[in-house]
Amino acid sequence: MPTNRLYDTWKRRIMELRPDQRITQVRNFVWLMVGIFQSRSVCLSRIAGKIPGPAKLLSTTRRLSRLLDNPAIRVREWYEPIARGWLETQLRNLGEIRLIVDGTKVGFGHQLLIFYLAVRTSFVKGENRKDAARHNSRDNHNLPKY
Repeated sequence: MPTNRLYDTWKRRIMELRPDQRITQVRNFVWLMVGIFQSRSVCLSRIAGKIPGPAKLLSTTRRLSRLLDNPAIRVREWYEPIARGWLETQLRNLGEIRLIVDGTKVGFGHQLLIFYLAVRTSFVKGENRKDAARHNSRDNHNLPKY
């Protein structure tokens, strides 16, 4: 699906879910979702690389980092209805879904959680880092956990 179409679809959905939210926060969150979808990664620099516009990669990465650090943005509350809707659509279309989860310890108090949605003969990969303490790396933020 083209980037602008994804952006418009998800922006409309987020605006329905969060009508009182600042438009700049909605725009940045939607670009975050588009970047995750197109990059197939949770690494902020990879996500930023998929966001169109004249801004440099570092600038876009920092903008996403600030968004995720903003206490007014509760990523899980924003992302959960979208993720649930997508999974429910997959269930309706396929009849059944299988989630494959793999957890790997990557350091003291840090775990890399990778999940896959099995779709017949292929799968869609997602990943998430679970940290015992707040981890402020620019590329590794706590994204929604499901």
